[in-house]
Amino acid sequence: MAAEIVIWSSLGGIGGIGGIGGIPVDPPSIPWTPPPLELAAHVSLVAAVFVRLGELLPACLSTFAVTKHKSASGIATSSLGILHENAVQPASQPAMGWSFRLAALAGLALLPLCLCATAPDSNARRRSPGPDRDGKYWIYGDGVYASFIAYGASVSNLFVKDQYGIDRDVVAGFDNASYYGLDRLHPHFGGVPGRYANRIRNSTFAIDGQTYHVTPNENPTRDSPGGVDTLHGGPDGWDWRNFTVVSHSDSSITFSIVDPDGKEGFPGQVVSLITYVLNGRDWDLSMVAQATTKKTPIMLSSHTYWNLDGFANNQTNTVLNHTLHMPYAGTRIGVDSILVPTGDMLANKKGGVNDFWSEPKQIGASFGDEDLEGNCGLHCVGYGE
Repeated sequence: MAAEIVIWSSLGGIGGIGGIGGIPVDPPSIPWTPPPLELAAHVSLVAAVFVRLGELLPACLSTFAVTKHKSASGIATSSLGILHENAVQPASQPAMGWSFRLAALAGLALLPLCLCATAPDSNARRRSPGPDRDGKYWIYGDGVYASFIAYGASVSNLFVKDQYGIDRDVVAGFDNASYYGLDRLHPHFGGVPGRYANRIRNSTFAIDGQTYHVTPNENPTRDSPGGVDTLHGGPDGWDWRNFTVVSHSDSSITFSIVDPDGKEGFPGQVVSLITYVLNGRDWDLSMVAQATTKKTPIMLSSHTYWNLDGFANNQTNTVLNHTLHMPYAGTRIGVDSILVPTGDMLANKKGGVNDFWSEPKQIGASFGDEDLEGNCGLHCVGYGE
């Protein structure tokens, strides 16, 4: 059996904003209230993830990922990825935690290995209507169950059975929900960055001739110790904040947030709903955001880190031995030295370091190739976010 992941989102480009993408969303002309969930597809921004979880960790695990988006130049791009993991043997204990990050060439698709929690008693969790003693909310499907926290509307655990029937946690996160706010390095474990995911150069953009300056939090200098650019909505972006749990059932949970006008320097109020559903073996992630008062850029993302072998094999301690195949990824979006998209579409030359489309290739196969230097940003060797 194979795992199947399909991701898509409606993302447009904003002209003249130093290469950032997104949607300057017009507020509605009439008073607006959050729509019912069944009408979620009719508002400004919808992103969905459907995961078919068969036996996610059999002898040969396959993951399919499709991403579609627009670059800052307005050119639509897409990629399809297939990831294989070698057979794993059962381990008596989980491996020690660590992380390795990989992003898909056309967007944010993170595939690191990280912390692994001990599998809980799923039957006991089902009897708990609200958060458990670790502050987590649990939902259940067919042979798969997941936990979430209000901090960042984050997915904290996703347990599936491996080929030996052992529950394995395949996403990274902390066992105790209180640790998320204490981690000052903040790797965005499983959260929803907003209101604008990714980077804004010089923390500045313009809409209808008006220039806005948002709070910087990346690339500090002597003159600007807090940074000169903005990443993931600023130092108090959405995945730094507590959402409100507005609905929680045995198979779904919905979080909401109201982002006020002027927060982190962004114009206008934004109301957002984040819904996770487990239906059988399908995982449905829906992100909905609506500007209510002013035009504003909105781009949401799921910052989930995937641990594909569930720490079943201590020898597979990096993703470099994972085999990646993206047959539709003949091009990638160019970035500058600080990973801000330029809007340029670059060809992934056949046989080159970024060729994962002509045939399956191990992620680490090109490590040692001088062409990989700077491939993920200034002084960075590898594949960047």
